[in-house]
Amino acid sequence: MLAIYKRELKSYYSGFMGFVFAAFLLFIIGIYFTAYNLAQGYPHFGYALSGVTFVFLVLVPIITMRCMSEERRSKTDQLIFTSPVSVTGMVLGKYFALLTVFALPMAITCLYPLILASMGKISYAMAYSSILAFFLVGCVDLAVGMFISSLTESPVLAAVLTFVVLFADYLISGIASFFSNESTSSFLGFALFVLAVALLLFIMTKSLWLSVIVGVVLEAVLAVLYVTKATIFTGTIQNVLGALDVAARMDDFINGVFNTSNLVYLLSAACLFVFFTIQSVEKRRWY
Repeated sequence: MLAIYKRELKSYYSGFMGFVFAAFLLFIIGIYFTAYNLAQGYPHFGYALSGVTFVFLVLVPIITMRCMSEERRSKTDQLIFTSPVSVTGMVLGKYFALLTVFALPMAITCLYPLILASMGKISYAMAYSSILAFFLVGCVDLAVGMFISSLTESPVLAAVLTFVVLFADYLISGIASFFSNESTSSFLGFALFVLAVALLLFIMTKSLWLSVIVGVVLEAVLAVLYVTKATIFTGTIQNVLGALDVAARMDDFINGVFNTSNLVYLLSAACLFVFFTIQSVEKRRWY
């Protein structure tokens, strides 16, 4: 794993990707820091970070699009499969390299609260808990991008799909508002979700029959539940979509509440998508 980590980290900084990532992230954070904290006089650094989460829509697809798909496209993943490095070690090495590239500009960001403190009284706990939450949201998005990159050998397609997924999550609170509290709206929403799951299953397994069977069975279960007890769908889609809103997990930290459930949520989501990536790569070992 260490060899993969060093190789990946070197690749980011032997070119310009790592430097551009850090420069762009710090540039955007600097703009919001100037506008919110310096110009407007807000003492809470978390307000600036909450407005910067959109930057992940641009940076994450770019930096993750090649991390897995390039290996698949150039067939160098076959060399890794026959090497002493395990698939888990390979994926973790690549993921930790991504986290390092992200952590370096975040370390510089930790200086911003000190600048604010030199101008007045601030809450260090709120500032640094907001930075932690922002970092964890980025960790989740990087894990999502790496997983999507493992599904295709086209870096461009990986970047586009990652952007679409992150953009949908970014707008998920607005998407939830399109659904009414009626059970029919929730039923239709879950039906569309099942179709998305079946499509993802087909992409991962390349088995049309398995995807169709799983999709049909899940749609049938939804239909039976809707006919027999439609009330369980009332308002459910809003709750589910709200649970998928990753960026919203920052809100408590920004407002000075160190919510351990949100901390566990972000860590679990990152680990879950790393696990999905491992399974996606492991599957190719046997094909």
